[in-house]
Amino acid sequence: MPNEQLQQAAGQRQDRDNFETMGMGSYQHVFSPNAVGDFSGMVRDNANDLFSNPNSTPVIAFQSNSFREGYFKATVSVHHGRQEWKAGVESDNIFLHERFNDTITDFSQFDEDTPATFSFAGDRPDLEQSAFVQDLIRLDKWTVSAGLRWDHYQLLVNQNALSPRLGVSRYFPGAELVVNASYDRAFQTPEFENILLSSSPDVVSLSDQVLRLPVKPSHGNYYELGFTKGFFRRARLDVNYFDRRMDNFAAADQLLDTAVSFPIAFQKSNIYGAEGKLELPHCGRLSGSVSYSYMVGSAFLPVTGGLFLGDDAADALSDKRGRF
Repeated sequence: MPNEQLQQAAGQRQDRDNFETMGMGSYQHVFSPNAVGDFSGMVRDNANDLFSNPNSTPVIAFQSNSFREGYFKATVSVHHGRQEWKAGVESDNIFLHERFNDTITDFSQFDEDTPATFSFAGDRPDLEQSAFVQDLIRLDKWTVSAGLRWDHYQLLVNQNALSPRLGVSRYFPGAELVVNASYDRAFQTPEFENILLSSSPDVVSLSDQVLRLPVKPSHGNYYELGFTKGFFRRARLDVNYFDRRMDNFAAADQLLDTAVSFPIAFQKSNIYGAEGKLELPHCGRLSGSVSYSYMVGSAFLPVTGGLFLGDDAADALSDKRGRF
């Protein structure tokens, strides 16, 4: 793990390792010329560890996290006339095991009430299920894609979400032009790395000022508008504008001065931008492209999830408004 200059001078060395064993399988069944089913599954074991030598400063930290995951997905696709239907279900079950302990070696870097040692052990399942249905419709020069997805998430919180989506495009053959617009409702679960540690009542012993809030899933509205324009069947211009607005915007923070991070969340975020690409697929022996893109992202206070200690907790409680 990388060191700061003071840690390097003290002789600190921290190492991480990661081991993963995975097995996957899939099966496809053709029910008829217009209907097909896909079934897939995956099982994996994952373990990662953190080790610190005795010269580590200001904290000697050790971590041993592991999980076993079982995933299954089944979909059925049906073609009928101008329509292409698809429906499916998913199940993702992750069984988390977290172990962490530390010893402070430089008390000048911490509040007086911070304990010299701390240890934690926790186990809990992360259960997620979903189902969806979607339809792709071709109507002459129009193409319409619509769908609806249901998600269930259960770890620190128990939530259900419905996520609709809609996309529309129109082709203008005389102008070699396709115009498209889409809307997606997004549901994003938080990262689970050290989420049990950061949400445990045990962390209250680390400081007399603690802010501990459950990290909830993010809900977002994604908008996109764009066009594709051809030029004499030799060149093509693609332009896209997007705007994504999320509640409970997910981020990550650091535990004390260790290499251990955990999820946090802010009230909301707004990310917008545009991208364009001019492509020359073939012009004699030449081909090429030029592209440009930009993106602007903002997150807004207050914090709505995660663990904050000492001055960070006081700042999180006092900073009710702000943007970065």
